[in-house]
Amino acid sequence: MEPCESGAPSPRAPCPSCGVAGRNVEWITVKSLLTARALERADATEYRLCGSPGCDVVYFADSLLFMREDVRAPVFPKEPPGARVVCYCFEIVEGRIDAETESQIRAHVTAGRCACELKNPEGRCCLGNLRSLR
Repeated sequence: MEPCESGAPSPRAPCPSCGVAGRNVEWITVKSLLTARALERADATEYRLCGSPGCDVVYFADSLLFMREDVRAPVFPKEPPGARVVCYCFEIVEGRIDAETESQIRAHVTAGRCACELKNPEGRCCLGNLRSLR
């Protein structure tokens, strides 16, 4: 999946904790963002991200669960509004977003400077997070 594409939620794979359908997340994203201790429990399988703000599960697959404390970065949908990281590649938080900053983020994406699949726990481009703020 390209970094600026978004995975669709799958109704056949709900989060085992809250029941919300999870979005597919590539293995490269999961292994780059898990803590060293959590990575020891992981394997190369199909993971999903639980986007429910009230659920502490971040990634899940079959019998594997990885919680917020298992991930090295804050997860956009799980953080409080105003303090959420919107652009992980350039470390821009929601409170710093204005028209100029949004334009700069879009320019970075267009220029191919992003590494969203490695830095964003959602494994996708931050432009989706920007759109959700409107």
